[in-house]
Amino acid sequence: MKNRLLLKIVLLSLMLTVQLVSAQEFKGNTPPLYKYLQNSTDSALVLTYDQIPDYPVTHFILSKKLDLITLYLYGSPYDRRGVKEIPREIRNLFQKRDLEINRLKIDTNAYFNAKYIIPKKAKELWKKTIAFHPWQMADDAIDGEGCPNLRVQGDYGIYDGGSIRLFLITKDTIRRLYFYAPAFYDKKCPGRLGRKSILKIEQLFKIYFDKN
Repeated sequence: MKNRLLLKIVLLSLMLTVQLVSAQEFKGNTPPLYKYLQNSTDSALVLTYDQIPDYPVTHFILSKKLDLITLYLYGSPYDRRGVKEIPREIRNLFQKRDLEINRLKIDTNAYFNAKYIIPKKAKELWKKTIAFHPWQMADDAIDGEGCPNLRVQGDYGIYDGGSIRLFLITKDTIRRLYFYAPAFYDKKCPGRLGRKSILKIEQLFKIYFDKN
């Protein structure tokens, strides 16, 4: 009986610790670009993914400074949607450049650029994104990764599903939300509001940044 009580106390303590870490400032390996955004904007959201070898990850940035809403991209300018239409020699040049990008710090270098859309559309994206209350969203650190009760429901695990990361930047803090394979798990065990919200935000960013 005492052992069970002790186990419950330990588990409760771990759950509270995870929630506190998720809600606190992200302090691990913050890219210099994010710190620059913290100093140069009132608030910003950065949507990105797990780093993949040989392929630079795009950072989709939506920022607000007073009434000015601006979009930025950090990453390779190489559009892979038309890769089959590029001669091999030139394609190899772009791929070599992508390897170089991966070796750089994510900073205010040549791969950080503004993404122009008409101001009305930029404000529209901000309004739609904020409607999901990203600063109040629960991520995997709070709700848990994957599906609950896997042994009961069947093995719904996936080990190479990628992740979505959403960094929430204000003058005071930089927070990170982390969702592992959200599209996969949303189909296998639907219902989590945070997971559904990040997928909607990702969809919005791809539409307005023209990255579908």
